[in-house]
Amino acid sequence: MTNTHVLRIVSWILIALFVLELPSVGTAATMGGVKVMNVNADLRDGVAVVTYDLIGGPSDTCNVALVMMNAEDLGFQYVPTHGVLGAVGPGQIPGIDKKITWDFQQEFPDGLPDGQLYFVIRAEDLPARSGGSNFWWYAGGAGAIGAGVVLYLLLGKKGPVIIENPDRGFPAEPQRPSVTGY
Repeated sequence: MTNTHVLRIVSWILIALFVLELPSVGTAATMGGVKVMNVNADLRDGVAVVTYDLIGGPSDTCNVALVMMNAEDLGFQYVPTHGVLGAVGPGQIPGIDKKITWDFQQEFPDGLPDGQLYFVIRAEDLPARSGGSNFWWYAGGAGAIGAGVVLYLLLGKKGPVIIENPDRGFPAEPQRPSVTGY
């Protein structure tokens, strides 16, 4: 086997590795989804206590926000800014029975607005805690396919394919019947 054949095989292997790597990179990018479930709220003595479950993988982190909404006014959304403590803000990890307390009297000294109020927990995925990014995965994949394409183009055969040993080539063409008598 010549060096040209070896390099051609290596180039095809690099291309195959890149193609096989693409689905895993895409999957990794979408696997980090978190879900908020079992949201419950209790209002007592000017304090709202909201509990929830944050479901996700062990390496997921997210930014959690508490939002007060009104069922009678769908345009009403209020995000508390003062007196909010607990499992809220950036860097929240998945867990069960997480708790947020909000001293709403700091922002609403006369009491909460009228209407059917309820709370929503919004969780936005943050990049992985490892501090890494997908840049190196994409750069490595692009480098692999680039190397494969360059090797293929540089080492690809040019011109017609010549069979060096005709005894190992295709069999001779069969005799064609002749037509006479016209």
